[in-house]
Amino acid sequence: MNQNQEKENVALAALDYIQHGCILGVGSGSTVTSLIQNLSKVKHNIKASVSSSEDTTNKLKQAGFEVDELSNVGSPDLYIDGADEVTRNFYMTKGGGGALTKEKILAAASKKIICIVNSSKIVDVLGKYPLPIEVIPMAKSYISREIIRLGGQPELRQNFVTDNGNLILDVHNLTIIDPPQLEKKINNIQGHPIVLTLARLEKRKGHIFVLNCIEKLKNEFNNLQYIIVGEGPELSYLKKIVKNKKLDQNVIFLGKANDSEKKYIFSKTDLMIMPTIDESQNRSIEGFGIAYIEAALFGIPSIATNVGGASEAVLHNKTGIVLNHIDELEVNFRELLTNPEKRRHLGRAAKMRALNELQWENITNHYVSLISRIAII
Repeated sequence: MNQNQEKENVALAALDYIQHGCILGVGSGSTVTSLIQNLSKVKHNIKASVSSSEDTTNKLKQAGFEVDELSNVGSPDLYIDGADEVTRNFYMTKGGGGALTKEKILAAASKKIICIVNSSKIVDVLGKYPLPIEVIPMAKSYISREIIRLGGQPELRQNFVTDNGNLILDVHNLTIIDPPQLEKKINNIQGHPIVLTLARLEKRKGHIFVLNCIEKLKNEFNNLQYIIVGEGPELSYLKKIVKNKKLDQNVIFLGKANDSEKKYIFSKTDLMIMPTIDESQNRSIEGFGIAYIEAALFGIPSIATNVGGASEAVLHNKTGIVLNHIDELEVNFRELLTNPEKRRHLGRAAKMRALNELQWENITNHYVSLISRIAII
């Protein structure tokens, strides 16, 4: 049986798992192309579809399917994708098509994952096929040096840019005996500090102050990456500021994120920053700051300002930094970027507090106890 027939067979077998009302995530690659060509057979079972790449999106549309955003559908019931290599112990590598980041997010968000491959992809040891790694452009040299230290030979994929505007390093000469350990080592390469603001895009959230700091710090921390998650009326203005300040390589707008996407983003974040300002005169008031607690649950410290309830969500010099004035932002921002040990210490304390003091059950029990003490008059 030739490879094309094998791809057709595994694609047809995968159709049996697409049940009525399925929200389907679709990966990329030649085997997935075979799947897409056969999806019309179960179109009546597909409630919505989400794609891992622009190429897959185009193919799905050509096949008569509407493609939705992950943030609109929540967690897909099923994600079907291919792989570059798979061992008999079900370790695998993938991403040869260059859609690594979106594939990882879709896989992390989905309730079930099915990998479809033909027999040519089955190997005893991973590494014959180059291992693809997606990197931001400014970090490629640093990441390449670190990969060489791990025994690999990185090669920049020529004339190729991912859907996210990043580059691909194809790493040759790796014999991957312990896949989980190598994955951990690669993920621990700190190619660029990642700073996050997760909030509605409105003036009081202080995005503009972070952008001003990024402009001043980018030469000192040339790999600095600032991720802005959220929607709101300030979006066009903030994008204009990023363009005018030439921060396109440092700032990424991700739009609205669902819970699964937020988990993935937090897992990659080093520092949460949301320097809110007092807009009470415009009837815009800062509440407790749930985003700080969400970050804390992932061991991420925060920089906040002493506005509204932020100082209750972030404890100064214990779980993060609380600024009394916005002018203090740059010096504290720089300190946490240059002092990873302090960042980790604050992050550990933030996580312990979030787990021990700020879970809903603990808060509910506390208020029930307070209410029970109130004398009935």
